[in-house]
Amino acid sequence: MSKRRNPVTEDDKSAPRPAKRSVGRPRLVASRHPQLGPEGEILLAASRLLSVQGYAGTSTRQIAEAAGLQQASLYHYFPTKPAIFNALLTELSAPIIAVAQALAVEDAADDVRLHALFQADCRHVSLLPASLGTVVRLPEARTEIAAKWREQFATVLRLYAKLAAACAARQGVEGVLPVAAPHRMAGLLVGMRIDGFEEQVAPVEFADACFRFCGFRSLNARNRARATALADQLWSAQTPAPWVVAAQP
Repeated sequence: MSKRRNPVTEDDKSAPRPAKRSVGRPRLVASRHPQLGPEGEILLAASRLLSVQGYAGTSTRQIAEAAGLQQASLYHYFPTKPAIFNALLTELSAPIIAVAQALAVEDAADDVRLHALFQADCRHVSLLPASLGTVVRLPEARTEIAAKWREQFATVLRLYAKLAAACAARQGVEGVLPVAAPHRMAGLLVGMRIDGFEEQVAPVEFADACFRFCGFRSLNARNRARATALADQLWSAQTPAPWVVAAQP
């Protein structure tokens, strides 16, 4: 009886084998930003669409297609459009929220911490391209649609209110500006970037201008240096989300 031939020959062993299929949700096209992961690609795609089309004009189907995913795959990561919107805003704001949380427990004078917060906010806005500034200023960001993000961002607003009130009381500054203006000053920078202003604003100069606008006395050189060192220390510990970096023009 002849021997049964082994179906696997030496040539077969040396032949390249088909690549294994990657594990993950089905895609429409190959990933253009594999380093971001599916969630990051979705948020990047959403930010670009929202900045042009607005919230109401952007659908989850459009976001999925722009991210190279099937719509069903998008829902595996984000169940609804509000979930995408809240995640996008939260990751955009994460650095300044973290700085505010640290400043809230920092052992420094109120005016020094307020100056440092202004400086950090300037750095944060400078990090964002104009398109992302447009997303933050969408009307829906001020409604219940963005409730989860608003709850987290309230940390920044409360600290501004607390520090500004303390400075106003200590310096005897009256009127509406010391209360209403501080947390809105960063929005001025956002608006300038949306309008095409591309020059970098020095954080310390921005903070000085905010103090003057609110009616507060300027910090002396020693406290100004302390505020700058504090802002530098806290901001250097922050790392923006990779998709935010990828959104840079």
